[in-house]
Amino acid sequence: TKLESPPLALIAAKTMKPSQNMYTETLLWTLGEQVGRKNGGNANSGLLGLGVVRAFLNQIGVPDDGIVQYDGSGLSRHNLITPSAVVTLYTYMAKQSKYSQAWRDSLTIGGVDGTLRNRFKGTAAQGNIRGKTGTIDQVSALSGYLTTAAGEQLVVSIIVNNVGGSTRIRTSLADDIVAALANFN
Repeated sequence: TKLESPPLALIAAKTMKPSQNMYTETLLWTLGEQVGRKNGGNANSGLLGLGVVRAFLNQIGVPDDGIVQYDGSGLSRHNLITPSAVVTLYTYMAKQSKYSQAWRDSLTIGGVDGTLRNRFKGTAAQGNIRGKTGTIDQVSALSGYLTTAAGEQLVVSIIVNNVGGSTRIRTSLADDIVAALANFN
């Protein structure tokens, strides 16, 4: 008996929009088995997957010091990434990847769905920002695509780290920046 997986584009949307961390771990392990193991790797699935991700990021121009990755979910406090590395990835996905439309469709839309459904309502970023959020203790991130009032297409990556107080304070900082960029003419 053979069981066909749903298309990766559908899996990506069901992973990215609600920020489903279990799926991201599973995707990392799958990369490890389907790419890392087939290329001669003999570590566990997770380590092989991390190697596959590292090789891809290096190939598209992310420097070695742009990311430290320990898991697929991003929940480890040991995971580190620079906004520059994120912008390099998002730029590549928008302009060079043959999967650019599936990638874009997987991202949550400000004021509409996913983890951004309750953010940006009533601002120029509503229905405009398409991105991915990330939140762990003392860190809030938002990266994605935005069109300014002047029609300029931007890739944004905002990581608010080591700012005390509630998560709302950190997300509010990012939201204010994104709304200001959306209004920029």
